[in-house]
Amino acid sequence: MGEFVVLVGGALFASGKLLTVKRSESKKFLPGFWEIPGGKVEFGEDPVTALKREFREETSLEINALQPFNVWSWMSGGVQCIEIDYLVTCNDISGLRLSNEHSEFHWLQHGEKIASTIEMIRTIEKAFSVVDRG
Repeated sequence: MGEFVVLVGGALFASGKLLTVKRSESKKFLPGFWEIPGGKVEFGEDPVTALKREFREETSLEINALQPFNVWSWMSGGVQCIEIDYLVTCNDISGLRLSNEHSEFHWLQHGEKIASTIEMIRTIEKAFSVVDRG
């Protein structure tokens, strides 16, 4: 039987722009690529609890998760990865501080290009389309 990992991601919008973070160059997996904040769900952990924890660890922000807007799967080194991406809100973004997992952050405008995987670019486009629909 194979191994699988569940991951979560959070799409946080402010003034119509999406928070993206750049993976540190020291990361083994996808160094220097842009993504939305998130990470692994620990065994026995609720995905929303994991998302809040990961968001806090990576950005110092306290978020609220709304509904999932995207679920996708891929294989990486013999492990199946399943990601659940949520729309999230934050009452105060002024405390945004990155951990050493990411080297920079950027508030992305709809249609702006970033260096990322095709899957993450699709996820970002889907987040914008869901928010644009209201």
